[in-house]
Amino acid sequence: MDLINLTLTGLTIEKKSSGVTVFYTAVASPEVYPHIRSRLIEKGVIKKHEVYNLGLKLPGTSQNYEEMRLIWGHEGINVHAWLKVFEPRYEEKGTN
Repeated sequence: MDLINLTLTGLTIEKKSSGVTVFYTAVASPEVYPHIRSRLIEKGVIKKHEVYNLGLKLPGTSQNYEEMRLIWGHEGINVHAWLKVFEPRYEEKGTN
């Protein structure tokens, strides 16, 4: 499994622009970490032109994550997905 605990955390529908934005969080499996974007492209999960890597946040901590934006469009309908993927050793706050 590439992404563990993939969770939908938000949804926005834009009537004027015919768009939908979804927000997800997940934990990366060791098979795709590091370089999550590249590994998902290699595995055919996403295409290179559909995803933008927005960088690493909080490096060197167990709260470290990589943020990506995925974009799909077809016949005037746009879907944007924001994906926040934590490293495999991620620990939720309040747990040890």
